[in-house]
Amino acid sequence: MLKCLYFVVFILVGNAVARSVFPVPRLSTACSQISVRRDITKLSPGELERFFEAAREMHRRGWLDGFSSMHDHISRQIHGNENFFGWHRRFVKHFELLMQQIDPGIVIPYWNWGARWQNPLTDPVLTKDFFGGTGRPGDNCVMDGVEGRWG
Repeated sequence: MLKCLYFVVFILVGNAVARSVFPVPRLSTACSQISVRRDITKLSPGELERFFEAAREMHRRGWLDGFSSMHDHISRQIHGNENFFGWHRRFVKHFELLMQQIDPGIVIPYWNWGARWQNPLTDPVLTKDFFGGTGRPGDNCVMDGVEGRWG
């Protein structure tokens, strides 16, 4: 019972933080619009560019910083326990709904990190063609990819 109460409080805190930073779209009450996620490395160049342009616009609007802040704010309460999947499912859906305010055709792709888990530095997702490399020596600032120079 106490764990359920904690989960509700974390959702409320997350929503309060979110409202101060970015819009909070309403979830549909019906499963009429089901997202089908695809491996990011399988997107066409056009699909990938649309996704990246929406991400860049979310960054310009400050929404990505808001998501990062909200996640960091309650990460200890939502990781390593039964709240993980439910909270993150809602978190990703909220993120997707905001991306769809920029481009209605966006569906957040997934990263199949397990495909190269033994040597992640060979993963194309961690290159300039996707999210950028491991960062500049000294300060680890990512200088290339969609997140290049975001700080």
